[in-house]
Amino acid sequence: MSHPSDPQGSAGIGERLRLDPAALPHRYDLADAGADDGLRVVDLHDDHVVIRRVVAGGRMKLTIPTANFRGVMVRVPEADDIFNLRIEVVLAHIDPALSVPLFISDRADDIAAEWRLWAERFELPLVVQDIDGSFHEPYPAIAGPGSKPAIPRRRRQSALRHRRPSALMRRKPGRAQSDEFVHREREIIARH
Repeated sequence: MSHPSDPQGSAGIGERLRLDPAALPHRYDLADAGADDGLRVVDLHDDHVVIRRVVAGGRMKLTIPTANFRGVMVRVPEADDIFNLRIEVVLAHIDPALSVPLFISDRADDIAAEWRLWAERFELPLVVQDIDGSFHEPYPAIAGPGSKPAIPRRRRQSALRHRRPSALMRRKPGRAQSDEFVHREREIIARH
């Protein structure tokens, strides 16, 4: 497990975060304005996320299954300076306070690859957030969860429909007759 002192495992305080999706679990710190010490600790596991923080002297620990997240989202937070732009890949929750950054960088080189890697890792859809706060997938799923089943092709429109009757196409194949007797009498063998 990576530790907050690891340069790859700290975020929010610094400007970058890069976690390896193949090397879970991870533990790292994030900036949190609502916490007493200004930090929250995130434990990222295969099937759940644990968020720890101290608010008004009381310790809080939230365990959230990854199935409760809406998907993996790319987010560009508002910045005061246009030259200090940050791009984040986030495990998006319907409550924005529970969303967890997975990748933070000031360069857009690897953002698409990281977005897809994390979505595949957690088996969650790639999502984008609209202005009203709702989530949707940027491109339709080809054969993923929630897609419509394929409709079987109708045979009647086929150009080959007259070659064989449809009743014969529904027939089941017969079984092999190797175990049945052909003759009930003794076999006659001619000898010289």
